[in-house]
Amino acid sequence: MTSDGSLKGFLANGTVIDLKNGTMPMEKPILTGWKSDDPNLGKLCTALAQIPDSLTSDISEITPSPTLSYPDRVKIYTRSHFEVISAISLLPAKVEYMNMILEVQDPGTLTMLEADSYVPYSQDESKDGSENDTTH
Repeated sequence: MTSDGSLKGFLANGTVIDLKNGTMPMEKPILTGWKSDDPNLGKLCTALAQIPDSLTSDISEITPSPTLSYPDRVKIYTRSHFEVISAISLLPAKVEYMNMILEVQDPGTLTMLEADSYVPYSQDESKDGSENDTTH
């Protein structure tokens, strides 16, 4: 989505096309927070084009989240309520494994970089909302 609220589509080669109301493909992720001149945007489009639609159908949104170690790092939000942190360069190799985890785990944060980790959202919250016995 652009700053004026209009939707743009990205082709596999990174070409931008205008989308009219009602033409947004429902099974495709929305790319938000990207600058039009970001070189990683084209790389992301190319990476997504390499991945079968069946493996990207749960992805609802992809935002840039670069770090010094991973300048192509992204955050992926899924329709099944997961937050996945990965890198564009790793995504084609990790997406099948990502989907296997999403199918069998409760929603949570999945990090898929050089080392993979998963933390369910329930671990982020206190079990019963009470204070820990050792803190007063």
